[in-house]
Amino acid sequence: MRRTRLVSVVAVVALFGLAACGDDDGGEGGGSSDDLTTEEQAFADAWAKVLSDTDDDGFVFAEDDAQCMGEAIMAEIGTAPFDDAGLEPADVGGEDDGDDDSPGELLGTGTISDDQATAILDVWDGCTDLNAAFVELLAAGADLDDEAQSCIEDRLDDDDLVRAGFMASLTSEDSEPPPEVATALVTVVGTCGGDGSGQGGLIVDSIAESLAADGRLDETQSQCMAQAMVDAIGMDRLVELGVSGSGLDDAGADVQQELAGAVLEAAEACDVPLSTLGG
Repeated sequence: MRRTRLVSVVAVVALFGLAACGDDDGGEGGGSSDDLTTEEQAFADAWAKVLSDTDDDGFVFAEDDAQCMGEAIMAEIGTAPFDDAGLEPADVGGEDDGDDDSPGELLGTGTISDDQATAILDVWDGCTDLNAAFVELLAAGADLDDEAQSCIEDRLDDDDLVRAGFMASLTSEDSEPPPEVATALVTVVGTCGGDGSGQGGLIVDSIAESLAADGRLDETQSQCMAQAMVDAIGMDRLVELGVSGSGLDDAGADVQQELAGAVLEAAEACDVPLSTLGG
């Protein structure tokens, strides 16, 4: 099956690890930038640079917001975790660190406790709007109109999904949200723009767009097949497919067979002749 925008829509849940910061305890916590030592301030500035880096593919925060967030990290955790790991401010987001742009990736799972991460995120809520940052990042990778963005923002305001994603970036080495959080995020993203009854939505629309790209299917056929495929595969599996590799085109034979089966089932359900799909 042709690669769809589904990949970019779903894989956005994996981006929390690319530009979120944090660190473990080991130092005294709490306080504003006036309370930071010279060394703590240097680390805070380094994290702020990562969070405001416009060359990154992850979240990008305004410089003032990023500075506030970086200082919140260091006010809570101090420099002890960095000292224990033999790290200096230059190691934060450094070119030699690959994708280690979050505290969880840099310091390892469990270095920052859940309580510490919660305290950091409490301050971040006053530094910036995390939900709005998520929607902005999502809009950069998918075609979201104003209505869809408002829908996503409204639904995110009802829970702590984005916050849970950042929690993982602070406390976990892989920085990806827990599966249940990823599924919930994709459900929010995928169903906004639908008819409110579980039909339609951004994921269905993106698959339909791909199915209709070569002109073999009309809008009604492609939309019907896309919905049938989403129903058949399921949201949990779509999340797994979306965040587990470089794309659907590069998936293994078993996954390709699974997707092909979903296409055939959808074609039958929507009365689309297989000859129409072509090769």
